[in-house]
Amino acid sequence: MTLRHSLQSLLTLFGGLLCGLCCVTQGATAQAPTTPRINWTVTNTASTSSGLPSDELVSLRFTADGKLWVSTNIAFASYDGTNWHTYGADDGLTWGEVLMGKVYIDPQQNVWLTSDEHGMARIDPTGAVKLYMPSEEVEQGLASELVLDIVQDNKQGYYISNWAQFGTTLSYLSAEGVWQHYNFNIVGSNPFDKLLCLAYDTERGVLYGGTLFSGVMYFDGEQFVPLTEEYQTSVSELTISGDTLYAATDLGLMRVDLVNKAFVSMMTTAEGLADNFSTSVAVDAQGAIWVGSDGAGVTRISPQGETTIYNTANGLSANDINAIAFSPQTGRPYLATRHGGVCYQTAEGSWHYIGSNGLASNSVNGMLFDGTDQWYATSAGVSHFDGKIWHNHKLQREDNKGFAKEYISRILMDSRPDKKNVWVSGYGGVAQYDMEQQEWQIYPYTTTIEKEGESPTTHYPQIALMQTTKGDFWVTTFGERLGFGTFKPEDGSFSFYNDTNISVLPAGCNSFFTAVEAPDESIWFCSVDGILIRDKAGEFRMKRFPIEIQVTDPNTGKPVTGYDNNVRNVTFAPDGKVWISKLSGIIIYDPKSGDKVAETGPADDPMAIVTKIVFDKEGNAFIGTLLDGLFVRTKEGLYRHLDESYGLGLKQQIFDLYMREGKLYVCTDLGVFVTTQYGEIIEQIRANQPIESGIAPLFKIYPNPTTDYVILPSEALQYRLIDMQGALILTGSDCKLHQINLQGVPAGRYILSYLVGEQWINEQLIVK
Repeated sequence: MTLRHSLQSLLTLFGGLLCGLCCVTQGATAQAPTTPRINWTVTNTASTSSGLPSDELVSLRFTADGKLWVSTNIAFASYDGTNWHTYGADDGLTWGEVLMGKVYIDPQQNVWLTSDEHGMARIDPTGAVKLYMPSEEVEQGLASELVLDIVQDNKQGYYISNWAQFGTTLSYLSAEGVWQHYNFNIVGSNPFDKLLCLAYDTERGVLYGGTLFSGVMYFDGEQFVPLTEEYQTSVSELTISGDTLYAATDLGLMRVDLVNKAFVSMMTTAEGLADNFSTSVAVDAQGAIWVGSDGAGVTRISPQGETTIYNTANGLSANDINAIAFSPQTGRPYLATRHGGVCYQTAEGSWHYIGSNGLASNSVNGMLFDGTDQWYATSAGVSHFDGKIWHNHKLQREDNKGFAKEYISRILMDSRPDKKNVWVSGYGGVAQYDMEQQEWQIYPYTTTIEKEGESPTTHYPQIALMQTTKGDFWVTTFGERLGFGTFKPEDGSFSFYNDTNISVLPAGCNSFFTAVEAPDESIWFCSVDGILIRDKAGEFRMKRFPIEIQVTDPNTGKPVTGYDNNVRNVTFAPDGKVWISKLSGIIIYDPKSGDKVAETGPADDPMAIVTKIVFDKEGNAFIGTLLDGLFVRTKEGLYRHLDESYGLGLKQQIFDLYMREGKLYVCTDLGVFVTTQYGEIIEQIRANQPIESGIAPLFKIYPNPTTDYVILPSEALQYRLIDMQGALILTGSDCKLHQINLQGVPAGRYILSYLVGEQWINEQLIVK
């Protein structure tokens, strides 16, 4: 391919990619392997963003078919178990974004929705929407646009609680469509009282109302009669089970005897309630009572009176519970939380969550781990998963005080022990998130370019941030001739260095990809022309790692020799070697001996634009590339390009890699792929035939298989015999006869690695 064999094409393509990565397509998903072998957990927009309109829920209910219906602070939606559908003008619900009210499901499975601005709506089982609004002649419609609750009676008519400027209205809509209105200047003893909720006792044909100030009342056909005058309390919700009415009040859980229309008891925290300020109440099929609170979670009261409290400490996504409903299929509770989406309990008793947010973009440039929290640097902002709910942060500003784009290049946790900050960088600056104050502080940086005869233009450099173990911040830039520099959060200042003030830098070497701290605390700055190393004393030296490649002369079209001097990244291996990420492969550098081995990956499918390398505990390397997915190099030197049969795509863009707690994390343009089976990948590579070496198989060993000796090619200068566990069995450099005595070497499979010129060749050797 021209990409791999033309350095000029590589440089042109690479520069364009760096300037345009923020526009990477986000909607694709990884192609499933035809024969699944490696299981990956994929975090992307499809797996994290449910489609819930908002995490701020007001009410939720189920229809008999198991569909969940929710009202939020901005929209109304239904969930069929797989997909959310948000209702709008196309469905006939023309309200737009508005605070929704309660959801009520009548026995005929009509879904009723109230609002505080636009009356109410009905969605029948066919999906047809009908709106109910006030009219100039009140008898023809609602009495007010503010509708608080609705409930059906035994005659299939509906009682509706309205609130108007001059008091409460109870409206009745008969099954024949005839309206009747009951106006009250005073519901209880307070002229500003309201009927917040309704419940209908079908056994005795009595309507009950919960009020804002006066507790529970019942309707005698003309007026509301107080039942709990000794409890001047606010009632958020009513529910009926058997002969008992349960009321969620701001003083606790109230019980009312429906047979005698009499107050029974008030349950409080003294009896095990999570909080006295109750917001919701429901009874499940087993007779357990669930009581939601304003800030303390939900309490389950068993039929025997035992209480269990669920809150954020033991599983909930939020502690403010506005409504409770039970799945008709599983009987499990679903909670409408104020800021934590939908929270539901599984059959095993654990809590899961459905939220509105998800990963901001599938294009993930890096990750940050903080206990159960995970932070993602994406092309569309910062995404934070706190173990329960997703939160997205946008840092782009139009006032020149923020990032120029939402593209986030780096994310890291502050290494200073007295700080609890997340740091990110992007186009036009760096930003700090104070995890205690939950606030962002943006430190913008722009440059002004002036050209004769033209107005000055403002540029926003692409900045990549790093921090040393001692807490110092360094930044690198690409494409703005700024070079690299320091950042001081104390005053938000940046200082830059380039070929004008660093004498060892080659002229024009001002584009830097990243900075990495070495084990000896030196800083390695990776650039288009090699590596600039800053030692602990602050002295700089330049080190190049060129790879000779064949490129095409653009004038003649003939192949000529060129050099790849670019270094994208460096990784310090556990054995002390440095792995250099190049445009045309990798270089394995031994700082002690000065040996440099260049490798390009599989012979028939070489690596291009290496972005990141990580190692497992055995020393096997996982190598990410910008355009060609993930490669693996075993510790014996065997390469494999991981294709669909390994659960990955050959053309995925790999931006970052992590090896953490027995998991391999791969950050790509299709989301984050995670597996615990990376060891199985290595075993598959070792077992697969034929073994692929790092370069084209120009040399061969023989005889193979063998019993007691093997002959190396005449060009071989050194050799190493390694077993499949990575142990060195034999080594030597005096190869005049190029024959290795294998007597005493146990039968088995080995890797024979020999040096030709500056290249190590790896071949499999079988000893019988």
